[in-house]
Amino acid sequence: MANVTVTIRTVDDAAIPALVDGVLVRVFDAPGDTYITEGTTGTVTPGEVDFTLFGNAGGVGYTFILSKSGVSFPPAPTKQDSVFDPPAPSNIFQYTAHIGQVGQNVKFSVQTDDLVPQPVEGMTILVFDETDIYLTEFETDAAGEATLVLEGDPDPGRLYIVRLRPLAGGQSIVGGPTQTIRVLEPLVPPATNIFDFVTASEELPASTNPDMCLMSGKLADQALRPLNKMNLRFIPIMEDPDAKLSGFPFPSDPTVLQRQMLLRETVFQTASDGSVQVLLPQGAIYDVHIHGFELPGLPTVAQIQVPQTTSAQLEDVLFPYTASVEWGTDTVAVAVGGTEAVSVNVLGSNDQVIPPSLFECFLELSIDDSDVATFAMNEEGELVITGVSAGVAQISVARKPGTSAPRVPEIPDLITAPSALITVTVT
Repeated sequence: MANVTVTIRTVDDAAIPALVDGVLVRVFDAPGDTYITEGTTGTVTPGEVDFTLFGNAGGVGYTFILSKSGVSFPPAPTKQDSVFDPPAPSNIFQYTAHIGQVGQNVKFSVQTDDLVPQPVEGMTILVFDETDIYLTEFETDAAGEATLVLEGDPDPGRLYIVRLRPLAGGQSIVGGPTQTIRVLEPLVPPATNIFDFVTASEELPASTNPDMCLMSGKLADQALRPLNKMNLRFIPIMEDPDAKLSGFPFPSDPTVLQRQMLLRETVFQTASDGSVQVLLPQGAIYDVHIHGFELPGLPTVAQIQVPQTTSAQLEDVLFPYTASVEWGTDTVAVAVGGTEAVSVNVLGSNDQVIPPSLFECFLELSIDDSDVATFAMNEEGELVITGVSAGVAQISVARKPGTSAPRVPEIPDLITAPSALITVTVT
């Protein structure tokens, strides 16, 4: 048993078969759910592509998925074969390609559930056959649509499993991220092979008390198994100022809320599905200890700030990121040799104000033409723009890599207002 050379050869279905180049071959494990490698026929040898795969005397199963625009691979683009070591009799697998379409044009359309539906661009859609073997994946275009050729059956149609990857920004798929479709062939009007999917904005539960924030989230282990009965302890930060009339140290801000004195820490526990809801005063700062999240050599307590809203996602508070940048203006006119200052306000996902001294730790600012203008941050947190020569330049901003916890899907794009760029005109 060892790694051996495996050759995938593609030929057309003409009376005298001809080699077919340009076929993308993706290699998966036998179940078809773990990607291994890929290659294209004809890159080195006409009609063929070689892979180095593990084989043994009993045969190691692999799934090969073939694709090329304008070409089909009857009866399906997913092939399964076993690799032997030693070969029995060879590890050369030949598959037949049909030049032209075999199947039906199937349209996928994704829109929002707004009163005036909006197309959802960039939605990743994965297609599996009825036995849950992976076939292909693609993304919707600017119109929220994508077209794919799939084989069908007479009414009620051939069954396919469709999985839509969840979106960032609190979006969910109406009906769930996994759904089924049936492709009809022949297609008899008024029936269609057009399948519509709808996204909806997830509404977080909100506090009924206007002075409190209800933060919702889920905790799981590295295998995505929910963590049951995990305690999250929120400890008030005691302050004893030098100047006070008398009395106790102040147990956090606020100390008194709606005439109630907040004197003790509070603990919230996860449910059996790992979910937890944390209700705390808006804008307050706490030390947090998560029982069971103690790691050698690392702090067991972290400081957090509660957002100034009635609802929030808990992960945006426990693992905050730079959320927004607000310019004082997005258009600046400055003379050659002159300067203009633009105010900058930066907020985290927990509504925490990022001080000017830390701007450069979290943000990267750049200008597309430093021969026209330059910029620098002053101690007051203003962006000071200096005119160099007549012309127009634009200043942009982006998050610095590595300043937020890794996420799948990724965190929302940085919000910039009143626009993404500052346009600088130097005269």
